[in-house]
Amino acid sequence: MGLGLLLVPALGGYWFLTRYWGTCYRMQRTSGYDVVLRSAVVGIVLFAIARALLFAFSGALPQVEAAWQALFPFDYSGTSALAVALGMIAPIMLNRSSKRAAALIRVAREDGNLIELMVTDSIERGMLVELSLRSGKSYIGIAKSIGVPVRDHADIALVPMMSGHRHKDTAELRITRIYGPAIQSILNDPESPQHLAFDDFQVIVPWREVVSARLFDPVAHRRLNADDQQQAA
Repeated sequence: MGLGLLLVPALGGYWFLTRYWGTCYRMQRTSGYDVVLRSAVVGIVLFAIARALLFAFSGALPQVEAAWQALFPFDYSGTSALAVALGMIAPIMLNRSSKRAAALIRVAREDGNLIELMVTDSIERGMLVELSLRSGKSYIGIAKSIGVPVRDHADIALVPMMSGHRHKDTAELRITRIYGPAIQSILNDPESPQHLAFDDFQVIVPWREVVSARLFDPVAHRRLNADDQQQAA
């Protein structure tokens, strides 16, 4: 069996690992020889399954087998091709019974990345999230997407509904601007540019600039800070 045919099942393994939700987020955090090793291991498994399937059905389609050997007269070429096909088909089938968000949350929990968990949770629950930045500024908005935090190089996209800052001494949140009504007004105005959409108002926040994150509910925030507001009055 040639080296080229040994690499073919590894390609199927790589395709499977990067398309199946249960493994793709871990692969995005993996690099170098780990990617090659994981792909090779899965490729071997796919090759074994393909070999077993061809052995079980070898006598059912003799004409197909003969035609394949005529086109590709290499040992185990059919097994390698089937291994790649299995690697491409399996993610489609397995993703039907798995949840993408659950896989992302599991990997973030394994890495101990609580900020990523918080932002992902806000996306899944449709809640506002507050991001406090190193500059002292805070954005409160609807998170739209989150990049894979590899070595702190990733971004968070959110449409801001409010913004403000944290007091340097008390860390109390002070909201200074509200964007939500203005955004809705722009989108509902018939004279506004027709190409504008809600997501066009999103802000990209570098992951490394985020100090903390929390779910934000305006009613809960108002009630929790009612005493402070009364004292200030």
